[in-house]
This record gives sequence, structure tokens and C-alpha cells, in this order.
Amino acid sequence: MVYAPPRKPRPKPKPGRPAPRRAPQPTRRRALELLASCGVEGCTEAVMLANGVTVEQMVELVREGLATAVPGRIKAGGQTLEVTRLRITEVAGARGDEVMSGQRRVAWATYG
Repeated sequence: MVYAPPRKPRPKPKPGRPAPRRAPQPTRRRALELLASCGVEGCTEAVMLANGVTVEQMVELVREGLATAVPGRIKAGGQTLEVTRLRITEVAGARGDEVMSGQRRVAWATYG
């Protein structure tokens, strides 16, 4: 299961200045593309790790509401294994990471 340590608060912008916008990080984009391509069931933590996504990146996606982590069990080789599945959220679509269901293509916007 993915462990998330307490989150550090972001510094507040100075009065009269808009908050700076961050461009999506390439690793975050790749992770969200992978989650979008996994379908409704999502990807296991092992699949994400095998594709170069670190545990820290998975935790960040879950903390920011772009993905959910759901624990579960699967049977493989006569053994029952505990796994964690990550799924892309509807919030990710509302924030500009629009997942087009038929083509499984992701269009990107900046995060605010």
C-alpha cells in the first residue's frame, strides 16, 4: 500500500500578486497518461513502478486528487497477493487533464 507522510503547506502568494502557475512535470504527465491508458480498473503499483513511476510520484498524484489508490487482492500462481491499484480521477479531467475515452489520449493544461 502507498504511504503518504503529512503534507507540507504551500506558501501563500503575496497580496496583490497572482499565484504562480506551474507547468505539468513530464514525469507527472507520463504517470497520468499511463493511468488513463489502464482503463476503469486502473494500474497496479507494480505496473507503475515497472514503467518508471516512483512511489513518491504516486503519492503526489493521490495527494493532489489526480488519482486514487485502492487496496485489493489478486490470485496468482495459487497465492493470494495484496496489491494497490491506482486510478485516474474525474477531478483530473476537470483540471485540464482531459481523458478522451475512445482514443485514450490526454490533452494537457497548466495546473493552478
